Order: sequence, then C-alpha cells, then structure tokens
Amino acid sequence: MLWLLRRPRPGGLFIARVAGPACAALSPHPHRPARRAMPLVRYRKVVILGYRSVGKTSLAHQFVEGEFLECYDPTVESTYNKMLVVGKDEFHLQLVDTAGQDEYTILPHSFVIGIHGYVLVYSVTSLRSFQVVKTLHNKLYESRGKTRMPVVLVGNKADLSLESREVKTDEGKKLADSWGAIFLESSAKENQVTQGIFTKIIEEIDRVDNSYGEERNCHLM
Repeated sequence: MLWLLRRPRPGGLFIARVAGPACAALSPHPHRPARRAMPLVRYRKVVILGYRSVGKTSLAHQFVEGEFLECYDPTVESTYNKMLVVGKDEFHLQLVDTAGQDEYTILPHSFVIGIHGYVLVYSVTSLRSFQVVKTLHNKLYESRGKTRMPVVLVGNKADLSLESREVKTDEGKKLADSWGAIFLESSAKENQVTQGIFTKIIEEIDRVDNSYGEERNCHLM
C-alpha cells in the first residue's frame, strides 16, 4: 500500500491512500528485470611440494600458460595466478611452486599458515621421490596439528616408458587412499590430466571444509 501526500491546505496535510494496481503504475521502471548479483570470486592458495626434478614447475606452467618448459633453472620459489571456474563458482587460484624437498627439509610456516590445499608430486620413474612425498605429507600433517588436509597426490611423468617406471599405479593409489586424498597420474609434457589436478584440489578444499561444517553441526544424543 502506498501513501501519497497532496498539496498542503491551511489546516495541514491531506493524506490519500492508493492501493492495488495503481501502485504498480507509479513504478519508474515496471518492466525492467532485476539486476543479477555478480558472482563472488573465491580465493584459494595451494602449495605444490615434492622431490627435485619431479616436474612441479612443468605442471604449474603447463596449467597456467598452456605450454611445456623443456629447460629451466631449478626453482627457488615461484607463484602463479589463474582464474578457474569449477562448477558454478569462480576461483582465483594462487599456486606456490616450491624448490625440491627431501627427507630432511624443514617446512617453513608459510607452507602451513594461510594455505588451503596441497598438490604433492612424485615421479613414477623415481622410487626416491615417492618415499620423499610420504615424508612431506607426514610433516605437513604434524605441522597442521594432525587435522585433515585437502591433498591431491600426483604421479608425474606417466608418459615415459614402462621400463623406466619405478612406482606402480596401484602403489600411488594405495598411498593416496591411506591419506584420504585424491590420486592422479599425469604428464606435464603431454598435458595429461594437468587441468584435472587443480580442479580436483579446489573440489577437495571445499569437501574438507564442508565435512568440518557437518561435524560442528552434529550433537551427541
């Protein structure tokens, strides 16, 4: 119901009521559709960890730039940014590409604080890199207070010959299952599953966040 004020009379204001269809007629833009709210861009920061020369930089570069780097200097630490649509949501994904680690590496706080998820990479041609990735996961688990972590385990260089393979697919899957993580084999050189790796880590971050929300809403009877 709309209230209209007519011109003032000597005794004050005369108030008239207008209801029903007359109200709609007074709308300045009765046929203009309502504006849709712009979708929120969600921010996600992901760290890529693994032994040296397993292809961490190649995976990140292939994903962001769409090309394979044949040669590059050993990584100290690099950051990549890319907008990514997963389902109906848009994400600003920041990837931190780290220097190669080994069993004795002390992980800095910057790999724990403010990090949403992890991509742990080994080479299927290197048993040592597979062993190192187990150690890295254990260190992260301890550093984060033994809480569940969004993780994608990646066996890279899957395009290389079977004769050079030192880690079987089943071994990688079994390890990921023990962590409750996603497992993928990839080839940065041939761009196999590269997009899928970073889509999956976004999905895992949301899955773990939602599972915590469900736990907080549970009550013992």
